[in-house]
Amino acid sequence: MSTKRPEPALPEHDKLRAAKDRDATQTLGEFLHDFLPSKGIRLAIYHEHGDTCRDEEDELVCGTSTEVLMPLGSLDDLLYEFFGVDRKTLDAEKDQLLKHIRGER
Repeated sequence: MSTKRPEPALPEHDKLRAAKDRDATQTLGEFLHDFLPSKGIRLAIYHEHGDTCRDEEDELVCGTSTEVLMPLGSLDDLLYEFFGVDRKTLDAEKDQLLKHIRGER
């Protein structure tokens, strides 16, 4: 007789599921992923040179030659952060769930 093992806890998946259940989530994703880029709009932050941008000889060492708009990064990462989902933990949960489904320990 085989005993059914309990499913692993998936707290990050629960957060993601709750976020997806919110009415605005899909609309927000479409706005950020599809609409803004279709209009040539990219989310960015302004880089202003500070003390840490220059070395002892007053040469720029921050990697930017002028004060510019820097990309914020992945929109997916921003959405995960907004909804409080830790992406690394989410990936670990996926691996754990796959092992459970496959009957691995």
